[in-house]
Amino acid sequence: MASFWDRASALLVDAVVGASVWFLLVVVLAVATSADLQLVIVVSIMFVPVYSLAVSLLVAMRGQSPGKIFGGIKIVRADGTDIGFSRGILRESIGKLISALPLVVPLGFLWVLFDKENRGWHDKIADTKVIRIR
Repeated sequence: MASFWDRASALLVDAVVGASVWFLLVVVLAVATSADLQLVIVVSIMFVPVYSLAVSLLVAMRGQSPGKIFGGIKIVRADGTDIGFSRGILRESIGKLISALPLVVPLGFLWVLFDKENRGWHDKIADTKVIRIR
């Protein structure tokens, strides 16, 4: 079972990857469009949902985000089998939305610290768990 810190580290890597891609995209756009500020702002606003969708699709297809790949952890069904596309989408959309509902203190994510199986609310909703694969 992956610990809270394994999962937090993977999230940090996902954030760094996303920020790096965004930064490179903005620099290329700024140079290519002679710093058209409106275009840079629109692309910046659209980047977060597009990156989130890309990571969600990656998780749904292989059970891993870039951070989880780097950290050697993987999302599987509670019985240990592959997560499957529909369960992955459920976990990454509705499950994470519910986990994040109290936005000041996202209890659903912090639940991993208190759960004996290290499962957050999004894991319980989708009947998944995060395991170490190396």
